[in-house]
Amino acid sequence: MPTKRLISGIVNRTPWTLDPLIHQNMSCSMIKGTLGPLPIDATFPATIHIIVGVKTFNVQQSDLSLYTEFSVSVKADNPNHLIGFIYGKESSVAVLYTGKTLCSGKLPAFHQPGNNITVMNILMKGKNEFGSGLQESLLQNQKKGKIPLLIMVKAPVSVVIAGFPLRQVVVFVNCSLVVDNLSPNHKIGILSSKYTYDIGL
Repeated sequence: MPTKRLISGIVNRTPWTLDPLIHQNMSCSMIKGTLGPLPIDATFPATIHIIVGVKTFNVQQSDLSLYTEFSVSVKADNPNHLIGFIYGKESSVAVLYTGKTLCSGKLPAFHQPGNNITVMNILMKGKNEFGSGLQESLLQNQKKGKIPLLIMVKAPVSVVIAGFPLRQVVVFVNCSLVVDNLSPNHKIGILSSKYTYDIGL
C-alpha cells in the first residue's frame, strides 16, 4: 500500500554552517500538521546538519564498476527541553547520480532527549555497475567542477512529550545538489542546492 502523504513542500537554500550538505529545519507547525494539536506551546526548530566527505571513488575498468565510500556526519540539534525524538530502525540514506545509487547506508536508531545535540558518524559504501556513457558523463562533470547529486533520506520519527511517544511518522528529505568535486579526502564545495520533503505514515 502506498505511503499516505501528509505534508509536502520545498525548502529553499539557507546560509550554511559547518559546510553541511543538508540543513533541514522542521518547525513545530510541521509536526502539528501531522500529529494534531500538541498539548504544549512548542515553537522550536529541530535542526539536522549532514556533512559528506568522499573517502573512496574508484572506477574498475574490467567490469565498469564504481566503488565509493562516503563518510557522513549527522548533527541533530534539539534545543527544546519539553520535546524529544525517537529515530526508528528502518531509516535509509542514499547518494545518487543521474538516478544511479553511488552509495547507501542508514541512520542509527536512538532516542534524542530534549535540549540535546547528538552527532552520528556513518560510513556509506557502494559498488555499482556504471556503463561507459555514465562514466564519461561523470568524468566530464568532474572536470567542469559541476556534479549533480541527489541525497535521499528516509527516517521514521516519533515525537516524545512528557516521556510518552506519539504516533510514528516517516520523514522523507530529498536534497538536490551541485558540488564541485568528488575527489577522495577533499573538501566538497556546494554550488547550488534545493530541498523537498514529505511526511507520511
